Amino acid sequence: MFGSSKPYYKKFKFVVEIDGIARSAFQKCSQLEAEIAIIEQWEGGALTADKSLGRVKFSNVTLERGATDDLNVPMLEIARAKFKAGEWDNTSDENVLESIELAIDGFDLAA
Repeated sequence: MFGSSKPYYKKFKFVVEIDGIARSAFQKCSQLEAEIAIIEQWEGGALTADKSLGRVKFSNVTLERGATDDLNVPMLEIARAKFKAGEWDNTSDENVLESIELAIDGFDLAA
C-alpha cells in the first residue's frame, strides 16, 4: 500500500500582503531569506566550541510586475522601499518590468 502524496507548492501561486494593502498583484517575488547567526564561544582548553544562537537577519524582498500606465504603486507609501521603473530597449520584444525592493523586519509563512 502506498502513502498519500505530498502537496508541493507551485511557484506561480502566491499572494503578497503587506500591512493590509489589498492591491498587490505581482509577477515575481524574490526568495524569502532569514539567517540566524551562530556565536561560537571557546572556553579555555576546550576542543569544541560552545555554540549559541545570535541575531536574526532578513534579506530584502524584491517584487516585479509588468509596467503599465497605472501610477498607483501603493508600496511606495511604505517606508524603506526602492522603486525601479525598468529598462527600456528599442531592440527588444519583451515587456518592461518595474520592481520594488522592500526592506523587511520579518515575514510569516501562510498556506
